[in-house]
Amino acid sequence: VLNTRSMSTEDAPPNYNADIDSAPPLYTADGDEVQAQPSAPVQPLGSNQIVVQQQPVQQQQQVVYVDQYGNPIQQQQNVQYVVVQNPNPTVQAIELQVNNNQQIPIDQSQQPSSIPLNTTSYVPKDDNHKWINDDELPPDYESIIAGEQPKEAPKKGMGCIDGCMATPHLKSWFFTLLCLFFIICYFICLISLDTMCSCDCYSYSSSICDDTLETCDSWDLECDFPCSMTYTLGGGFWGIVAAAYIFYLCEVFFCSSSFKYLRNVHEQETIYKYIERLHSYPPTIWWRVECYHYETRYRTVTDSNGNTRTESYQEKVVTHTASANYQYNSWCDVSVQMTGLDEYNLTKLKNYKTFTFANAQTENDYNYKAQLFRQANDRDVYQNFWYGVEIQDFKDKLLVEVQPGARSSTISVNCYVMSSLALCSVCFRMYFASVCGRKKYVFNKQVSI
Repeated sequence: VLNTRSMSTEDAPPNYNADIDSAPPLYTADGDEVQAQPSAPVQPLGSNQIVVQQQPVQQQQQVVYVDQYGNPIQQQQNVQYVVVQNPNPTVQAIELQVNNNQQIPIDQSQQPSSIPLNTTSYVPKDDNHKWINDDELPPDYESIIAGEQPKEAPKKGMGCIDGCMATPHLKSWFFTLLCLFFIICYFICLISLDTMCSCDCYSYSSSICDDTLETCDSWDLECDFPCSMTYTLGGGFWGIVAAAYIFYLCEVFFCSSSFKYLRNVHEQETIYKYIERLHSYPPTIWWRVECYHYETRYRTVTDSNGNTRTESYQEKVVTHTASANYQYNSWCDVSVQMTGLDEYNLTKLKNYKTFTFANAQTENDYNYKAQLFRQANDRDVYQNFWYGVEIQDFKDKLLVEVQPGARSSTISVNCYVMSSLALCSVCFRMYFASVCGRKKYVFNKQVSI
């Protein structure tokens, strides 16, 4: 039953167009908005007229996808696959491996809400507690991309000057020249021994004094340089030469980057498989601390005049060590694509590794747990804290061939060893650097909680 109360035009509501005021905007396939057409205007109401207007019900539009022949098809949902790896989702505490073979769990029941987000590093309580990154700092991506200059054909190398400027081999030069210096001095003295050495023998009886160098007493023997070093020292001189040669060999086989490159030779096809395999390996983020102090010790020394004195010195005493790994929930490899390996016939590939955080919450969690780890192992005056990331099968130096056979037979480990034993390591390295190019690459692992 309708209410028959009279309604004046002043009490009437404003004109209402359901097509414009209630319907949501429509868009075409190109993203353009479709303007709704206004309906016929509503006539004003009389003073004693009652008009009932039914608002049209806006029906929900249903979109049907069809193929090129007009047959309806089902819309494919955009499914995003996320591959995560949980190293240990059930672990509730970090186990520390300390020198006394005890496991010290860290209570992680407290939430790191008190620590502000975007905390880049834990600030130690004083200058005696250091934070040290054990991994070599990687270069920025801009410098890597800027160094790439693709060519139509691979180049034979950087050239002798550019190769030597990139790696001057200063340590090898020093020990090589040191050994050659001793050997040259020995041959100079051997050739001119009679002119450089004399026996200054003095005795009351001339029959006792012998001026020959073979029978001359060491106190009476006088020699000029270099015989004063080679002939006067005798067997001690060859001990010095042997020590210098040993240091030279240690630098050749343990400190040389050229030797590391020659031991890790890859072809261009195999290097891409190697990099792809390292992209699939999860990172291991580790922490290590060392607590220590200095103690004053005393020792007795004797000077050249035979006088003795007691002097003090400081000795480092390590009292505690511990290590642990950071536990995360998921990770992904965000390394850039490898390019530029076809610029040279041979390329020295220098690899770096680092880790980043997917969001501020992960970075906050990392700093919070690192703080707990350091506080639980702060047991002396000084503390060093190291951190880094490990990736399975990671090698920092690789030698890449653009194609099989691009490396000559002289660029090998055997030639390197033979030339180094003959004190020609610097010559081999200079030639090796001249026929190779250089490339850098960064393995970046992103972790998240």
